[in-house]
Amino acid sequence: MRTSLGWFGTLALAACARGQAILPDPAALAFERSARPFSTGFFLVERQLELGMRPGGLLKTEYASCAKKAIERTPSGIVFHPRGPDLESQAWIELPPLTTAPFRDVVASWNAHVPEGAGMSFDLRVGQEGADWGPWLHVGDWGLAVPGERALACDGGRIDVDCFVGERSFTQVQLRARAVSARSDTTASIELERVSLCVTDRFVRHAVNVRAWIRGTNGRGPEGCVMPGPGGRGDPGLATRLELPVPFRSQKEEDPSIASRICSPTSLAMVLAYRGVDVPTAEVARVCYDEEHAIYGNWTRAIQGAFTLGVPGYLTRINCWERAGELLQAGQPLVISIGVKEGQLTGAPYTSTTGHLIVLRGFDERGDVLVNDPAAPDAEHGQLTYKRSELETCWLARGGTAYVLLPRPEATVPRAK
Repeated sequence: MRTSLGWFGTLALAACARGQAILPDPAALAFERSARPFSTGFFLVERQLELGMRPGGLLKTEYASCAKKAIERTPSGIVFHPRGPDLESQAWIELPPLTTAPFRDVVASWNAHVPEGAGMSFDLRVGQEGADWGPWLHVGDWGLAVPGERALACDGGRIDVDCFVGERSFTQVQLRARAVSARSDTTASIELERVSLCVTDRFVRHAVNVRAWIRGTNGRGPEGCVMPGPGGRGDPGLATRLELPVPFRSQKEEDPSIASRICSPTSLAMVLAYRGVDVPTAEVARVCYDEEHAIYGNWTRAIQGAFTLGVPGYLTRINCWERAGELLQAGQPLVISIGVKEGQLTGAPYTSTTGHLIVLRGFDERGDVLVNDPAAPDAEHGQLTYKRSELETCWLARGGTAYVLLPRPEATVPRAK
């Protein structure tokens, strides 16, 4: 079971990996502060750090380390050329370590083109600046199994299914990607387009956000990808209704043997359809299924699964309604992870849940939240309005985890009503 987050700060490194790795440039950081109380009584102080772009949109930073002969840079990403299925034939890369304010928890996500007969594995490690790193910890994979040790715990933290949960604070995190191919007589090509890290601290009353988008040499920026800045009001600041046309789907319409377990792929399927990729919910569930943990709700697999089906995206955490509102105003719905105790969420099609995913698609004139809740049997009962104060308790106060599925290349963003 994942840990609920109380106090949390957010650092979001969302990098289109256009052949370059990311290392924060202190001279490019801009600081901004805001503070607000949670309706639950929590008080959050937020500190925002934004990375500036170098001329041309590319940060001139090399990889921290890589298998040089097996890695190629292209305008659209990092291409891995593994030479076989064993440890010695892997193609791998370590991104530069990211140093920031103290954090405890990490979520990561990626977008990679992984052909049949190939596989990728992602590991992270944490540490304190000036001290030794902890071991590499396995946080996720896709496709063919990648050989090697799969450690899940270090001194002061562990992997909880798809995220790192710390028992104490760290100041550095680093991500590693490894790739293999099923055959040794050919060289596979696996392209990694995007990597995202989000670190949080559920015990410290401050937040740190770092944004760094790297454009490709084609000059196109990551449309709709930039996370908005910190909010001082703690509300979306809307004077009129905002509603994105996200089509509704019910998980109850699917195979009864899995229907109660597929809130994540059902919510994902709704936003995929909004992005123009209409895939049966059962297929989304099949693509995203996590065999190792026997679950359909693995967060990292949801993001990579959506990319495999044609829609890029990333996993993040959000810590104020204004930030969510700015994303929605930009035409960006959110799949959000909630937990509900009895009596906490008025009008929900359940009394309680330890973990559930729904689609946040807008706000009404009062600032309450428009959602698609896949636990309902149909759109009439599932396109609901939840009280913002109640959903804040069930979502933001538990960590604010969200899937962000971006517009497809060259696609038009649907207009809000």
